[in-house]
Amino acid sequence: MRPSNSDGSPLEGSDKFDVSRYPEMLVLQVQAMGFPAKLIPNLHNKISDSVFDAAEGQGFKVESKKAMFAESDVFLVDHSLEYAEPVDYDAEFGSHPELISRLASLLSVITPDIEPPQLSGIDLNHQEKNQSDEPVGSSPLIRLLRALGNPPLNEIDRMKIGNLLEQEITDDWLSSAPIGKLFPNIERLHLEQNLIESKETIRSLCLALPNLKAIHLTGNSICSQPSYSNDMKSVLPKSIEVLDGKLTENYTSWALEVANGSETPSVLRLGNADMSELRTNAFKSLNLENLHCIDLRGNPRMTAASWRPLADMVKQANAKVETVWIDDDRLLKDYAAVFSTSAKINNTPLWLCEEGVAVEDPQASELIKKKVIDKLPTTALKYQMAKPDSPEDRITVSYVLDELGSYIGHSARANFRLGMIFTSSGTISILWPVKNVLVDDAVTRDYAETITDPDDRKRRLDELGVSD
Repeated sequence: MRPSNSDGSPLEGSDKFDVSRYPEMLVLQVQAMGFPAKLIPNLHNKISDSVFDAAEGQGFKVESKKAMFAESDVFLVDHSLEYAEPVDYDAEFGSHPELISRLASLLSVITPDIEPPQLSGIDLNHQEKNQSDEPVGSSPLIRLLRALGNPPLNEIDRMKIGNLLEQEITDDWLSSAPIGKLFPNIERLHLEQNLIESKETIRSLCLALPNLKAIHLTGNSICSQPSYSNDMKSVLPKSIEVLDGKLTENYTSWALEVANGSETPSVLRLGNADMSELRTNAFKSLNLENLHCIDLRGNPRMTAASWRPLADMVKQANAKVETVWIDDDRLLKDYAAVFSTSAKINNTPLWLCEEGVAVEDPQASELIKKKVIDKLPTTALKYQMAKPDSPEDRITVSYVLDELGSYIGHSARANFRLGMIFTSSGTISILWPVKNVLVDDAVTRDYAETITDPDDRKRRLDELGVSD
């Protein structure tokens, strides 16, 4: 007998596919949810082979990796958790403790990790040294010009010196090179990995370069001296805004733009500056609307409240900051109050920050477990089935989709549909496109597809934290 709809009309596509060759239970279920009959062979094969599809999400967003026509394919979605109600959550999670972290991610209790920025210094794309055949004994001036590639002397505003041929830069060598006379407009000077030992050499160099704003000395003997930090504070003029790739107290908008590589930074690097106050005027030339990460580490003299003007500027720019990095996890609560729009402080979700607990804190696991249990009743999907020992009675079963299903976004004009079916090995969900989909299109489904009353629909979507 040819399968038919409830009104007796032929099942769509049944004239092209002999669906009677497939399990009747499967056909009847997909028929009831409006699943395309032409996809039943593909669906049956995937179920038989247990071919579940994985999600590659960009932070809670699933995108299509291929173009496809409506009703051209079907995907299997597994269930990460399934339980009959009422449920003893402690017993359920006690036997499966590994579920907590997975469910926390699936239910958006913990957002995807954001790695701290790499603070390796300022990347200025300077010229590499010129491999010259000039003898080692040549004059410092000739060697210096060779190292710089014989640039136009009236145009240079930056310079890199290091390991010229076989001879490293010493205090005497640097003192004998007429750098100040040749390059008075230099703003950035790299002297890394040389043999400079004296702070007086640095003092004289800075006096000879009135426009110098950034100097890099990492790897020199002077840097290993215990008094290096204090020595630099005593010899560097206030015009120096960057030392060894880190902001000094004298930073201006120039240093911020250099340190962050752009007037519209995505990561704001303020780490290791040992600031005593926030110089708000320095930020006025920056466009913060693309900002998603702020690094405040290495500023022990700054309190959480000291950063409030910066937090206000971020809010005014409507920046969607995802992470703020600080030194002390004990101050999570204080910083969460200042950067209230941030998703995380030190990789800790904001709601945990408000509890004053870091992700690594033992208390966090219990708080996360409680948060998961609180969210399950409203976010889990449900179906009913007959009791095995009493078919006339019904029980409610709740389930949570796997990563693919959970990360699919909501839309009232969804391009996919989702349905749950019973199989011989348990329940699964199936996903198929109902509209044409292009590469990198966001995959969406209607979270409240079966709710027709507008008020009930809005109530349900509010519970899930989404809207049409």
